[in-house]
Amino acid sequence: MQKRCFAAWFLFCGLVTVTALRSTDVAHTELFYIYYQPLLPVLTMLWLWGINVRYFERSGVRYDVCFSAKDQKYLLNSRQIFQVPQAATTAMHECIRHLMINSHNDTLSTQLELICIATKYCL
Repeated sequence: MQKRCFAAWFLFCGLVTVTALRSTDVAHTELFYIYYQPLLPVLTMLWLWGINVRYFERSGVRYDVCFSAKDQKYLLNSRQIFQVPQAATTAMHECIRHLMINSHNDTLSTQLELICIATKYCL
């Protein structure tokens, strides 16, 4: 069930972003690509890292033996790891929402606000 909710949330975020980009003018679309496109691979990597650690924890894999004893005290569990991409995704969506407000597209900024709320409280 949780996988389906996450997939639906991810699909909703993508669809709203694509819809927003298609309805804005060229200048704001170029600003989106300049400012936010480089962050997408980083955010994807952070989410996949959290998923990987969660899978290791559930499967009983001791991935911490790959690190030295002094580095093991700095390792985070999956819940702590998920807080990092959640905060980064929320910040990115807030910035995109402000970009949409500046492009005078209030309907899409409201949809992006729903994404921010879902990111903050549902994950």
